[in-house]
Amino acid sequence: MTPFRSLRLSPAVLLAAFLPILWAVPAPVSAVTDADLDSAHAYPVPFKTSLGHKTITFAFLPSEGDIRVYTVAGELVRRIAFANPVDGKLEWDVTNSSGENLATDTYFFIITSGSGKKTGKLIVIR
Repeated sequence: MTPFRSLRLSPAVLLAAFLPILWAVPAPVSAVTDADLDSAHAYPVPFKTSLGHKTITFAFLPSEGDIRVYTVAGELVRRIAFANPVDGKLEWDVTNSSGENLATDTYFFIITSGSGKKTGKLIVIR
C-alpha cells in the first residue's frame, strides 16, 4: 500500500496540486543569461540628491557586459564595464568619466551583453 492510497488521491492529482507551488519559486538573479536583458533597469528615476540619493543602481544585470550613459545630444558621459555583479546589481556614483557629478538633465543608458541590448532613460535632479 502506497502512502497516497490512504489519502485516496492518485499521485498524478497530488503532482498536479503541487506543481504550481514548485513553479512559483523565483529564479535566482544569477540565472539571467547574457543575451536576456528584458528585466534590466536602473533606479531611482528620477535621481534626486534632495531625497538623499547617492547612487543609481542597475539591477537584473547578466554575468558580464557594458553600460554606457549618454547625454540627449548623444555624447558619451560614462562607460562602465561589469563582470559578475553581486546579486545582479551594480551601483554607480552618478559621475562622468572624469569623476565629476552629472548635472541636472536627462540621460540615456544602453546595457549590452552578448547579443543582448537594453536602453533606458535616467533623470538627474541636483
